[in-house]
Amino acid sequence: MLFRINSTKDVNSGAGQGKEIETHVYETEDGRYKRFFDENDIEKFFSDWEKIYIHEETHGRYGYEKVLWKGALKVNK
Repeated sequence: MLFRINSTKDVNSGAGQGKEIETHVYETEDGRYKRFFDENDIEKFFSDWEKIYIHEETHGRYGYEKVLWKGALKVNK
């Protein structure tokens, strides 16, 4: 599985903003929910997967700085 997920450092995309519903999950002003991940969250949610590649990156192609986690996982057998 390949993934790209929001980093807790991505303040330009709403990290730490709005009403915190649970750890790293925020309700926006318009009622949407946004989840952000740190390294501990990735270990927790993907503990049953074999980690091939996981890296936190910063991109600027969206017109602003976006911080995200990018990774590749394999099903453990």
